[in-house]
Amino acid sequence: ESVFAAALESDIVGIGRLSTGLLCAINSVELSAKFINELIDIIKNEFEAQFPSKIPTVEMALHGLHEMEVLHEQMKNQAIQEVVVSCITPTQEKAVSSAVSRISYKLNDSLYDNYERNDPFVNGFLSRNVLGNKNFIKSRKHLTSKNCLQLICVMSEAIAKSFEKELLKKKECNALGALRLEKDVDSLLNGLLRLIDSFESATSEDATASVEDKIRSGFSNLKHICFLVQQPVNVDADDIIYPLETSLSPDRVKQVLAMRR
Repeated sequence: ESVFAAALESDIVGIGRLSTGLLCAINSVELSAKFINELIDIIKNEFEAQFPSKIPTVEMALHGLHEMEVLHEQMKNQAIQEVVVSCITPTQEKAVSSAVSRISYKLNDSLYDNYERNDPFVNGFLSRNVLGNKNFIKSRKHLTSKNCLQLICVMSEAIAKSFEKELLKKKECNALGALRLEKDVDSLLNGLLRLIDSFESATSEDATASVEDKIRSGFSNLKHICFLVQQPVNVDADDIIYPLETSLSPDRVKQVLAMRR
């Protein structure tokens, strides 16, 4: 574990450099966890067939192998998280901040129509800062399908948090702006979901569905914000029941409602 942690620290030195060796090491750690799991199953099956009365003893003996499998999974997860946080998120966070700071969600008909014709945020962001992000391209090239899907989940959640952070700096949002915001959120979410399409043939349907659910879950706060700014101005927080799970605090809900115009 200490050797892998040291390698992780040395191979991630900023957004400009992401070691191919680290990405291959992540795959190796995943493979090791898989082999350990298969070894555990082989040993248990052999004893069940030959010495069924010894199964409790075998379970105790295999405890160390179980712990090693868990450790390998944790190391892999830590590495993927670090790749996103250190090598992918910084440039995406800057791009979100720059784009959203220039967008108004207090719109008149003319500006709304202009945004409809010339998307000021999502399409360009997805093209340049997701599909065109060099460290994401490298990760996509070298990681296994399972690890890349996990990276996409972590990256999508970070993007959603960046958008939420910048959105909450806005002071005003009228009815047309609320419609535009919902389109932006849905467009961004759908664009990230499309990233997993290329992995459908390499992963199980359940695995792909699980990844999709996780990405959608990462957008729960943004969906809640869209719901809130569409409420009539005279409706108070105590009168609003949001039907889906969210982590927006009561104070944050009031802050969002105060944006309505």
